[in-house]
Amino acid sequence: MTQLQNVALVLKKWPLKGKNLLYTFLSNKGTQFQALYYYKKEMIAPELGEILELSFTERSYGENKLASLKELNLLWRPLKCRKSYGRYELLCSLLELVSLQQSSSHQRDFFVLLVSALAYLEERMDYPEEEDSFRALFLAKFLGTSGLSPQIDNCYLCKKKIDERESVLFSFEQGSLSCLNHHQHFSLQEKEIHQLIYLLFSSWGKLSFDEGMERLTQNNNLNLLTKYLWRYLSYQLNLSEGQLSLWQRSSEPNRESLPRSTV
Repeated sequence: MTQLQNVALVLKKWPLKGKNLLYTFLSNKGTQFQALYYYKKEMIAPELGEILELSFTERSYGENKLASLKELNLLWRPLKCRKSYGRYELLCSLLELVSLQQSSSHQRDFFVLLVSALAYLEERMDYPEEEDSFRALFLAKFLGTSGLSPQIDNCYLCKKKIDERESVLFSFEQGSLSCLNHHQHFSLQEKEIHQLIYLLFSSWGKLSFDEGMERLTQNNNLNLLTKYLWRYLSYQLNLSEGQLSLWQRSSEPNRESLPRSTV
């Protein structure tokens, strides 16, 4: 067996018999892999959200591979987030979301996204009022990284080029925007949310967390915006109820209060 090394982030862990554990890691090389931790007093078990330098051996079981951890070197951990149940639950919900994308070809980008997102959460522990803005920005960045950003350049009905100065409406079924000319009887609040979606995917979502958050926190209706993005994400990924239990628990969408989607 060859001993391998990797820098990886802890996505998930499951208890096994005794004090042994099974982990899912996200590598900076662009892979998700599982590894066994066999309890040793001299090797502290990794926790969710930690970034480590790993040494492990790998065995093949038919078409599957399973690693066994040999050495760990802690590089970073979210110490402050662990002191707040709500913040730690939010942190874990980000890990849960990425862990469902194990077949995606964007793992290296997910690693970069998570490292910057977790660092921001840790740094901004004293600002819980930012969590709605953070959820919206993370979802926009996650969708962009996954290649699931909506088509925002042209109206999907008349193909007219969309300008950021005009009002637009977003269809999560179509994954596109349309001119307001094609629709009537939408409230000012709904128009503002649809406009925020356009701004998120056209520019704000491409900024750093610091810059993106600065723009988002100046807006109202952030909780509703996050719920709308969640609805779009669930539709695009075909998520069933309970697949993202942590995200649902930390920010449960109330579907009755969602703005209407255009079709």
